[in-house]
Amino acid sequence: MKLKQLMASAMMVGMIITFSADAKAQTYFDSSEVVSNQTFSNRYVSLFGGWVDRNQGSFSLDTAGPGIGDNSFDLDLETDPGFGVGFAIGRTFSSNWRIESEFVYRNQSLDDLVVDAGDLVGDFLGADPADVDDVVDGISTSLNTYTLAANIVYDFKPCSNFNPYVGFGTGVQFVGFRATQSDFEVEAEVNYPTVIYQWMAGVSKPLRQNSEVFVEYRGQGAFGSTASASLGPDSVSVASSNYKGSVFAGFRRNF
Repeated sequence: MKLKQLMASAMMVGMIITFSADAKAQTYFDSSEVVSNQTFSNRYVSLFGGWVDRNQGSFSLDTAGPGIGDNSFDLDLETDPGFGVGFAIGRTFSSNWRIESEFVYRNQSLDDLVVDAGDLVGDFLGADPADVDDVVDGISTSLNTYTLAANIVYDFKPCSNFNPYVGFGTGVQFVGFRATQSDFEVEAEVNYPTVIYQWMAGVSKPLRQNSEVFVEYRGQGAFGSTASASLGPDSVSVASSNYKGSVFAGFRRNF
């Protein structure tokens, strides 16, 4: 009788231990699954900054009429290098594709551009090159651009140690140009929007769960613009376009 009681007690204890272990294991499994679901997200934010290359642009000026004559000037324009900073908010919607919206600020000076423009104006007016140099030397400039764009990006190896990617985007860029001539106390400021397109190619590397660093090259261009005006019997038309590259490095984190 005592042996049967001992066997029954041993069986009961074994069942309690067994089911308790199973229950504990199941609870642990459920909690780990909840943590996984809480930490994974397909939304992310990126912060980046870097170097902005010289703007490569073209400018043409055509005049016609009895007063100013029939003339045509073509000039390749180039700005100085600068810097840029920005941030993006994005969402991954498949294993390889993601979309994002971004804001980027860029700052450049226009010393080289002013020299080229001074030569163009000097030729147009028939001015003495020495006089043109005197005017140009006293000019200081700055170019500030603010870009709002939407991008679509393709990741080639999103789960690897190094993930190459490419992307394309379009948006609106607000341009602020400011110039001052200290000798003659002349000041000019121009602000205008323009539609831009851009492409990017880069590589990212995971740091830890939900975060990564990246470096990329971007090319950005503005769709060509034209303008014309009438000056009495004379007419003037202007056409311009530009393209610039940037190298950015940044940090991306899912949230």
